[in-house]
Amino acid sequence: MARRRAKRRTRGASYEEVKAKIDAKEGIRLAPVLQDLIGNEDPDDLMVKVTDALEAENPRGVQAGKYYTFIYYAKTPLIQYDQHPLVAVFDVFDWGFRGLNYHWSETKSYTWDEVMSGLYNIKPIELRAARTIPYQKIITK
Repeated sequence: MARRRAKRRTRGASYEEVKAKIDAKEGIRLAPVLQDLIGNEDPDDLMVKVTDALEAENPRGVQAGKYYTFIYYAKTPLIQYDQHPLVAVFDVFDWGFRGLNYHWSETKSYTWDEVMSGLYNIKPIELRAARTIPYQKIITK
């Protein structure tokens, strides 16, 4: 029985090119942010990179069951809060919404007047990447 000789591939896309196409097709918009991480970035700079990779939506268009990140300024004095929350929204109300903040691992409430940016929708396939990027900014008002 004759063996076939394996042909060496001489043309076509590289592994990196194929992976980039798959990531783009699956909508992993945060892949470039992850690739550039070195570990000592400023949370504000990372938030800019995250929001640049995503598209802002109308804050009043938030929907339960979706993931969002945004810039938030708490109105309650003397509390610690996350200025760059990553939230799984549970409930939407006239006054705002409630959801799990992944940076705190707690359920938090957010009022519309304190959301200082658009809401940036994170696709379910991107959630793991978003949770890996250390852009949380915990501050005391």
